[in-house]
Amino acid sequence: MAQGFMVRLRGPMALFTRPEFKVERYSYDVPTPSALAGALASIYLHPGIEWQVERYWVLNEIRRQSVAVKEVSSKASSAKVLQAAKGKGPMPRVGVGEARQIRCTSRLVDVDYVVQCRFSITDGTDSRAKRAKIASIVDRRLRRGQCYQQPYLGVREHPCSFSAWEGGVPEGHYSQCGPVDLGLVFCGMDRTDPAVDRPRFFRAVMDRGCVEVAGREVV
Repeated sequence: MAQGFMVRLRGPMALFTRPEFKVERYSYDVPTPSALAGALASIYLHPGIEWQVERYWVLNEIRRQSVAVKEVSSKASSAKVLQAAKGKGPMPRVGVGEARQIRCTSRLVDVDYVVQCRFSITDGTDSRAKRAKIASIVDRRLRRGQCYQQPYLGVREHPCSFSAWEGGVPEGHYSQCGPVDLGLVFCGMDRTDPAVDRPRFFRAVMDRGCVEVAGREVV
């Protein structure tokens, strides 16, 4: 059985990268369910539960900002770092001057979302007492602003604030707008086959500012 919450996530910037853009970073117009689940896990992380996004509301107008960001084109090998930590070799280094490159990024600005979500217990120890205990912890963290790590919207460079939503049905910039087809949006990875990770997508439709996730056909 799952336990539900309404959580507000706000931030000055967000970047939900579209996977079809190989070089430049270009954000979806709306959050991906996996990014929202990651933000929720930053508030309360537990190996025996899984966060599930049912629907979310877009409160602010969707606005973009294009910037040029300096990044590096390569990274140090984790295997070599581990060997160096064990004293079996030198610590690998990345020449920032040689590996530096400039990439264009199209990100969202001034974002505000309300997420209706649930957690389900996945480690086989589900019980009413355990659900109540976890729900109490999550509720306390939402009210006090406590978290496991700083939540972020898409990438760690774009942190967000969070709080419990208690205002009923959210009203925002798109509350009077009809359905808008936003196309296919990344939903998460299908890991039913341990040998292959398959990306999953769902057709996102924003109706009166609300994007339904639960029950949508996943392709």
